[in-house]
Amino acid sequence: MGRTSPIGTAIDPDLMRIRQTGLRAILSLSLLFAASQVLAETNGLWFPVGEELDYSLYWGVLTVGETHIKTAWIEEGGRKLLAIRFSAKSSMIVSAIFPVDDLMESVVDPETFLPVRFTQRIREGDKKRDDILIFDYNAGKARWQVDDPASTNSAAEIAIEQDTRDILCFMYYMRSKGFAAGTTNTFQVLVDDKVYKLTVAGLKVQDVYLSHFGDVRCIELEPKAQFGEVFVRKGSVNMWVSDDERRLCAKALAIVPVANVKMVLQTVSGPGVDFWTIGKRKNR
Repeated sequence: MGRTSPIGTAIDPDLMRIRQTGLRAILSLSLLFAASQVLAETNGLWFPVGEELDYSLYWGVLTVGETHIKTAWIEEGGRKLLAIRFSAKSSMIVSAIFPVDDLMESVVDPETFLPVRFTQRIREGDKKRDDILIFDYNAGKARWQVDDPASTNSAAEIAIEQDTRDILCFMYYMRSKGFAAGTTNTFQVLVDDKVYKLTVAGLKVQDVYLSHFGDVRCIELEPKAQFGEVFVRKGSVNMWVSDDERRLCAKALAIVPVANVKMVLQTVSGPGVDFWTIGKRKNR
């Protein structure tokens, strides 16, 4: 005898089981499809291509700008390549005093995860500068050219090693590494016309609170360059990277002579059905 619904209609239990089984099957297939879509977008990489990250920049409690980073597949000369694109803009208030509108792009060979080309357009106050780096690993050289009236050199050839990367490519390559407290990794990073030996030390694991995500378990990293600073011209940078498969930079703190500037992750969009794209908050 079937159960009776609140309105008095008998419900066939066999029919209920069939419906429940069907719903579970549909849900399983939906999750499998979503997972297959993510795998298709990664192409064997450790992050989904099409991922977009939005950060806010703070000077104390004042919002001074925003940063947007995204990845996309492109095709050049019949080759499927990865483009990593970065933009940074000052807020309306700061722009009235010191406008910033920077763009960077690293075009990467996904098979080796080595850069093919790096370009940047810097617009900071009165400073205007355009750079391009062309990487030739077979020749062991990178060709750098800059359009900058303030620069004494406009072009150079730089000797590179087989693991030398530009700063954007390096940041994404670093996400493939599992960092732990007490460990140190060494990298080769090319900035402008100089190659830096960069060490990244894992300091400690701690929770970082993000307004859209709640408390996120992260490992604090301290990058240091052998011949100077890579991320800021004078000062130091510490970053907190999520202790999960994505290894997203949740927060970065730049300590410079005039001020401390903080970069905080706001949103994650693009392929994937996980904590980051769903945006589920945790209780603090």
